Amino acid sequence: MSSHLPALGCIVFLRRIRSLTACLVGFAFCHGLLAQSAPDSAGTDTMAPAASSAPTITTQPASKTVTAGQSASFTVVASGTAPLSYQWKLGSSNISGATSATYTISATTTANAGSYTVVVTNSAGSKTSNVATLTVNKAAQAAVTINSSATVAYGTAYTATATGGSGTGAIVWTLGTGSTAAGAAINASTGVVTFTSTGKVVFNAYRAADANYNQSATTANFTLTVNKGTQASMTITSASTVALGTAYTATATGGSGTGAIVWTLATGSTAKGAAINTSTGVVTFTGTGKVVFNAYRPTPITTSPRPRPTSRSRSTPRSRRCSRLSTRWPARTPARSR
Repeated sequence: MSSHLPALGCIVFLRRIRSLTACLVGFAFCHGLLAQSAPDSAGTDTMAPAASSAPTITTQPASKTVTAGQSASFTVVASGTAPLSYQWKLGSSNISGATSATYTISATTTANAGSYTVVVTNSAGSKTSNVATLTVNKAAQAAVTINSSATVAYGTAYTATATGGSGTGAIVWTLGTGSTAAGAAINASTGVVTFTSTGKVVFNAYRAADANYNQSATTANFTLTVNKGTQASMTITSASTVALGTAYTATATGGSGTGAIVWTLATGSTAKGAAINTSTGVVTFTGTGKVVFNAYRPTPITTSPRPRPTSRSRSTPRSRRCSRLSTRWPARTPARSR
């Protein structure tokens, strides 16, 4: 029906024309309209196929600066004949799985820093974006906390411990100011604390930097109090019998520290004139019987005070040992027969 409209228009037009010249002009006009509206020989309209266009990047990926642990994203906007494909690169290497218009790193490390590009491709060609630089700065560490005991007995091994910080850097120990214990020292890597007397040992710690974290803040000074230790037990090692008139000196081993062994006479002696020298341990007597004595090592600077020993007691805190010495007449030589 649409193809007949120009012809009908021409008929109407011709009816209204009164002059021959106008009729001829109108006929020519109508013939032109008929020619334009006539279908081709096949009876269908035709259109030439459009040419494919290569990718064009309209928005380049932008450079970014982040702190380690934060996320980072790059985005590109491109046009061109669909479909478009994407491949992100770090330097010259393809990034596995990075094949969309946006590439995201959820938690960055310093290893992610570098130059990023994306190649956009379709059937007509490809286009590489400008370089976008990712800068990853080291992060600050969490606080370090010293959690070892604040007291130790002299003579007991002590190793400081700490938790906290961030990353893989080792804990580093340093001696602080204000230590009063003689010979106070701490091993920088193991945290082993050494000292040669009671008193205070002041130290602190920090976690070293690694690839992603700066060095942590140093802890506040931590004070370790070195108290006097408990002495080891003592053992009297001298003989328990002696002949009357024979010199006898008590001996003992054990105890702790530098205090000299002190000897005391205990109750229960039966030998006449029984006595013992407090510093040398020389025992004297003027008759046979028992001499009961004990020993202890006094409290030096580095050991705890102990009560004086009691006779025959082996359970008092002081390092000592109670002993009984039996004195007897010397053996008689039989008279020679005549």
